[in-house]
Amino acid sequence: MQPLALWPTWLARAEEEMGYRLTQWPEGLPKVTIDATADASMRRSGPDANFGRDAVLPTDGGNAQMGDASYAVAYLRFPLTDVPGRPVMAMLRLRTHDGSNSQSADAGELRMVEGPWDETAVTWNDRPLPGERVGALAAVELGQASERLLLIDLRGRDEVSLAIVPTSVDAATFRSRESDSPPQLIVAYEPE
Repeated sequence: MQPLALWPTWLARAEEEMGYRLTQWPEGLPKVTIDATADASMRRSGPDANFGRDAVLPTDGGNAQMGDASYAVAYLRFPLTDVPGRPVMAMLRLRTHDGSNSQSADAGELRMVEGPWDETAVTWNDRPLPGERVGALAAVELGQASERLLLIDLRGRDEVSLAIVPTSVDAATFRSRESDSPPQLIVAYEPE
């Protein structure tokens, strides 16, 4: 992560090198929508349990305070191997569950996950830790789809693996790939 004082310089250099703006969706480029190929929620209250086959992805900073036993994160994985060109930019699409308290005024932030994880085996105790922050969810409404721009350099990547990390005790619950509205990655690309 770049120190705040260096951010404008780093951003300008990165945008020049990549040939596009990292903070503005490239409307003129073709896009492909990719469904998640893996997703799972990990909960501090079930440190050795796997929730990879659940139809929902609950995230929660805690019940009474941040980090308590109710703390839960969610991981998502998207392949980039079928993008028919050079991936340029990505946007995440998530739909909140229709159940009560699925909405949030602060649903957390999006972080890269660089270590390996298996949807049907990952638990709180053995999950790879979230890494670099690449986006924020902010407010999400009940039963609605939300799209968020991701600040990721996609060059050389064959997949994008993300963590939804809570930033408040205002929980959110998203639909998983086992539901009728799976998490999706929208990828803008330059045709080859």
